[in-house]
Amino acid sequence: MKSYTLTELFVVISLIVIFLTIGIYFTQKVKYVYTLEKSKIFLVSKIHKARSLSLSPKKNGSSLPDGYGIYFPSFPTTKFYLFADLDNNYIWTDSSETIEEYSLKKLTEVSSVNLSYGGVSRLDLLFITSKAEVYFNGSDSVSFAKITLKENIGNSTSTIFINKLGQISF
Repeated sequence: MKSYTLTELFVVISLIVIFLTIGIYFTQKVKYVYTLEKSKIFLVSKIHKARSLSLSPKKNGSSLPDGYGIYFPSFPTTKFYLFADLDNNYIWTDSSETIEEYSLKKLTEVSSVNLSYGGVSRLDLLFITSKAEVYFNGSDSVSFAKITLKENIGNSTSTIFINKLGQISF
């Protein structure tokens, strides 16, 4: 009867541990990337919502907003707001313009935003109803915005681009 030596058993157990460790590592990595992608899709859906509202405007109280948009107060941030531009100044003014407040998934954040001229400390992304234009921080001369999302554990990043025509790509 042939038996296994202690060395052979040790080698087999070591290989099993190595493969399990690799499997667990990649499972966690996929989980973090999945969380980041879910946050990106959530953010894009809210940007689409703002754009849709601007295409079929409704009175908000007694006035018709000039447009609808998304407001990021600072970076990095997990919170952002859907707003109606009630005072027609092309930016979020105060909480009276806020329609809804949102938070990204746990462990993800909007780490930065760059406009065609450089980085910014806040972002007002506004879809104008009457002109079918997009305003970035109150300006119609900016050609695009690049929103970078970051997953905080594995440091993965993902990017959303929005151009002057309101096209969203990622």
